[in-house]
Amino acid sequence: MGITQSIYSNLTAQPSSVNHDPSLVIRISDNAVRKIQNNLRDDGTIQSMARDSVQAESSAPALPGVPTPADEIRRQQLELERLEQSWRGRLAAYEKQNLLLKAAAESLASPPPELPTRLDHVETVDEMKLKECYVKNAAQPVKCSREVRKFLATTLNGMSLS
Repeated sequence: MGITQSIYSNLTAQPSSVNHDPSLVIRISDNAVRKIQNNLRDDGTIQSMARDSVQAESSAPALPGVPTPADEIRRQQLELERLEQSWRGRLAAYEKQNLLLKAAAESLASPPPELPTRLDHVETVDEMKLKECYVKNAAQPVKCSREVRKFLATTLNGMSLS
């Protein structure tokens, strides 16, 4: 008679002493005791009850308001399908945006249309008078200050320089 057998033999025996510390008492239902007793082998070891408990769970009637494992699996599959659709939509939007960005990059990579290399400059009357003054007074450019003010006033859109 080994330790295993003596432990299991105590399951069927009545306790010989009363335990006064309730924190050390393990309470199990009569149904659990019967299951353990029915699954005891002759050598004192317990048979596998996992198969029986799985069959009992699958054949147990569904409680109202409590989802069954099959319901939970269906709910999770629907959630996965919904999330997959959401991500497919996002992916399609990103691919469309990527195509637009590629098209923009290609259009920016091509050279711009030809622009004139030199814009034709149209001289104003004040600019011509200023140039004439500088030609006449090359040694004394200070004499052209009136023409400079007038030219700047027209060039800077009438801002006064005092």
